[in-house]
Amino acid sequence: MVSSYTPGLTSLPAAATEVQAVARGFSDPTILIGSDATRDNVLDGMDSHDWVHFACHGSQDLNAPTRGAIHLYDGPLTVLQIAGRRPSHPELAFLSACQTATTGVRLPDEAIHLAAALNFVGYRHVIATLFAVGDRHALEVAGAVYRLLSAADGRTTTSVAEALHHAVVKLRERFPANPSAWAPYIHLGI
Repeated sequence: MVSSYTPGLTSLPAAATEVQAVARGFSDPTILIGSDATRDNVLDGMDSHDWVHFACHGSQDLNAPTRGAIHLYDGPLTVLQIAGRRPSHPELAFLSACQTATTGVRLPDEAIHLAAALNFVGYRHVIATLFAVGDRHALEVAGAVYRLLSAADGRTTTSVAEALHHAVVKLRERFPANPSAWAPYIHLGI
């Protein structure tokens, strides 16, 4: 799990709370916060964990979508860097960050974004966002998804899409006139 203070970017006050909430459901989570949330540490963590969760800044370069990235302490981790990995047992990647499933403008029908890169390297389930997400709403969605996953089948990923659906519906019920709170979230995978 990653929660990063990212030099040069705005603070994400709910990210640390989100990571702690998610970590409670795991027996021995690896948590990378602040200066520990580096590209090398994250890539190493992806190689050794079936489930990964990113609570950090994300961005997409609409003119060069392979430069879409999650932003870490020592710089961006891009679509191309992720696409070059081969994690040993990828299962679930949760991108609780802005624009992680936003494609570019030159190839609008091509899926070149962070979520697609994680799916490409083998993650069977990827939760991502189509546009900007609020820090507090991201915390609520992530918390609800992991609560639902841990309650069903002893933490299997058989119901990831359903868990995301239920989490988004709860947020939509609270903010029906504010789709920016609940509409960005998508599930990729099987």
